[in-house]
Amino acid sequence: MRTPMISRVRVMDVAVRQARSTCYQSGNAYNSSIPVEIGELPNLQFLYAENSFVEGDLSFMEPMQSIVECWVDQNPGLGGTIPTTIGNVQTLKSWSISRCGFNGPIPSELGNLKDMVRMWLYDNMFTGAVPEALGDLFKLQMLELEENLLTSVMPQSICLNLEPLGLLATLEADCSGGGSGMQCDCCTCCESCSR
Repeated sequence: MRTPMISRVRVMDVAVRQARSTCYQSGNAYNSSIPVEIGELPNLQFLYAENSFVEGDLSFMEPMQSIVECWVDQNPGLGGTIPTTIGNVQTLKSWSISRCGFNGPIPSELGNLKDMVRMWLYDNMFTGAVPEALGDLFKLQMLELEENLLTSVMPQSICLNLEPLGLLATLEADCSGGGSGMQCDCCTCCESCSR
């Protein structure tokens, strides 16, 4: 049965009144976008909507005040470019938009997410170079960029954050040759490592 995402907003209104901070909607068949009203919920810290047939873009994230973890991966209808305003979501620590339909460059404004610990951007259609600004994410422990159309060289600022100098333990990209435009001498894995 398909449930429009907007009806879930009414459920979320109740959750806000009860000071709940988690919205778990994974595995549903919404076939619609996540309404911006979800992003306006002041207590929402954890949003999980993986494999839910979510469509549209990430505009629902722009007003998020308290979000810590947002996983919306495995939604091929969710895509477009990443809005630069996502860099203003300062509370975000764990973000997964893998296996969606995102394209274009990865915005350098993601380097403003100073508390980011884990970021999964793999299996999309991102193009261009990995932004140097991602090297400013000193708390980052995991960055997965493989299965995209990225080119150029992994910025040295990111490589310097790898263990033992920094906290970055996992850095994955398409860097094994074979026509890949990405060069990464510091990646912990080239290509799909854990899938």
